[in-house]
Amino acid sequence: MSKDPKFLLVNLPPWAQENPHIGVGYICSYLRKKGLSPKVLDLNKSFFISSPDFRMLWHVENKSFWSNKDTFPLIVDVFSQELERAVEETVGFDPDIIGFSVVDPKERLTIELIKRIKKRMPGVKIVLGGPATSTEEQRKIFLDNVAESIDVFVLGEGEQACFEVVSNISEGKKLENIAGTLVQNNGEWVSSSSKPVEPLDEVSFPSYEEFDMSLYGKSLLVEWSRGCYSRCSFCKNWRLFPCYRAKSPGWVLEELLHHNQVYGIEEFTVVDSVLNGSPKDLYEICSLIIENNLRIIWSGQIAPRKDMDYEFFLQMRRAGCHKLQIGVESASNRVLKNMRKSYTSEMSEYAIRNAKRAGIETELFIIIGFPGESEREFRKTYNFVKRNRSYIDTLKSINTLHLIAGTEVYEKSSEKFNMEPLPEENWHYLWKTRDGNAYPVRKKRTERLLDLAADLGIKVMEANIHEGKENILDFIRNKENAEESISFLKNSINNLQKLPQKRRTVVRRRSLFKWLLLGFIWGYTFFYIIYFWCFMILRKRILLGGRRK
Repeated sequence: MSKDPKFLLVNLPPWAQENPHIGVGYICSYLRKKGLSPKVLDLNKSFFISSPDFRMLWHVENKSFWSNKDTFPLIVDVFSQELERAVEETVGFDPDIIGFSVVDPKERLTIELIKRIKKRMPGVKIVLGGPATSTEEQRKIFLDNVAESIDVFVLGEGEQACFEVVSNISEGKKLENIAGTLVQNNGEWVSSSSKPVEPLDEVSFPSYEEFDMSLYGKSLLVEWSRGCYSRCSFCKNWRLFPCYRAKSPGWVLEELLHHNQVYGIEEFTVVDSVLNGSPKDLYEICSLIIENNLRIIWSGQIAPRKDMDYEFFLQMRRAGCHKLQIGVESASNRVLKNMRKSYTSEMSEYAIRNAKRAGIETELFIIIGFPGESEREFRKTYNFVKRNRSYIDTLKSINTLHLIAGTEVYEKSSEKFNMEPLPEENWHYLWKTRDGNAYPVRKKRTERLLDLAADLGIKVMEANIHEGKENILDFIRNKENAEESISFLKNSINNLQKLPQKRRTVVRRRSLFKWLLLGFIWGYTFFYIIYFWCFMILRKRILLGGRRK
């Protein structure tokens, strides 16, 4: 094998369409810096472009259609030509190694493509990485279906591990003992622990040379930090990135300037788990943007902190921050404590109001039905939204708690969170506690909060109360042919729940015209009265005054 092996990175659907995949971009830039020449095949984009009738499959509400074992065969039928074309394109690269970035719900499509590629290229090496391969529970679907085709799993941060995997394969070395990987050794899968990259400035930012940037919009994802200082019981990101690390403000500015000058990008989304993990660094980034007169807008996700006051948010606004997503989750301090949050409801209110006063658009995350949430605790969240309605632009999500394997609330569901044994099917949303916290209760509370949002005119972007809508197998079985089944699938994915939309704050044209007309009539009437009054006075003098003799 050559010293510079042909390494192909594949991004499968479904994934966002507006931006190139930032994780793949980071790995490519890192490998290029090390002297390698990776290639990228963005099948997510090509599948989306070639399937205009099924683009709603990329909507977050429909993601389970890709992962459900009953509906996935229909997905294969819908994209049969695209899958064949994808295999041909892959073979055309003649790669030595293929890497797949896997997140939920890409697992089944990744398996399908691996099977087809292996039939054409039995000697190609397969590398899997991404959040959907990070825990034993999540890897099970791959090991049950294509274990013999997988050479290595890359766990956690992928840059250095991926480089060593590619280098070892190139040089004919074994893959055991590479930090941050899971490989087979004597028939058993063995992992090697990894250390997070530090300092992060050592990792080159993505320059996206392997992507056709003309296919994307005029915005980009950027990363200013990794990890999180919190250890939330429902989240596993802190296990994937076990410590919080921030990039230096100078490094951040350099990347922003590069994308602005090379690609003309003026809008950025910071993908950090927590944008304000280091308020000192964040404030300095804002200062550098202002000092360099960089005309951009950007947004990101923050956690409420008491050390960020109105002046801090005002500095962010001056630097181009136009929108913040704030992880409120609950307005009950008791529930926040169960979530292991580092803030209180009072701190959330403080952050929302200061951000809004500074001119920053606010979007809130809300979780309904976390273990320990009684009706009384839910009412606190309900009243919080009601009380702060003038400071809330959007409710980014109102979701019932969705269990994720590898999180504390999943691993200690019974002993710490009072849950009954998890059901075999759809346990991620059908879990229930011994004190009556069941999905119907959580769904009803979500509907109540949605009704409140509609009454208050607050826009809602996402709610997961349509969980299970992909369970349409019984209907599909009654269809006479594949074409009829696919038609039924299309109707199902296009049937989205109706979420509240923000009321119009501008005066309607008809209302404006009405008031202008009334103003004109009133002015004309007033003028006529004055004119008539003056005329009568003059007339009286002429008629009655007479001429002196």
